Amino acid sequence: MQRFVLTTLFLVVLSNANYAQVDVSGLTPKQQNRIKQILAARQCPCGCDMTIATCLVDDPTCETSPELARKIIDEVINETPKIDLKRIDISHLSNEQQVEAYKVLSSNNCTCECGMT
Repeated sequence: MQRFVLTTLFLVVLSNANYAQVDVSGLTPKQQNRIKQILAARQCPCGCDMTIATCLVDDPTCETSPELARKIIDEVINETPKIDLKRIDISHLSNEQQVEAYKVLSSNNCTCECGMT
């Protein structure tokens, strides 16, 4: 329930000042900073050519960015390993495939030499 409430608060309070000011007062400062860092650094794969933070604010019709934001918040709350901020070219995939690729890439530790965790 706490995760749902925090996710909902995040999406309602999000503004584009300082990239992504979010009301995550129930989280530690380290968690808050991590969420802001990820949302401001990761490109939204919906095709908008914006970061997830910017897409959440500037494109309210996007279905991809809220899903990614919820996943990022859940991962930070659950203290899962850091999501690697390297950009991976998945532009050739459909929106659904991009969302699925993100889920796989952010939930599994890669064992090759790419450096992703």
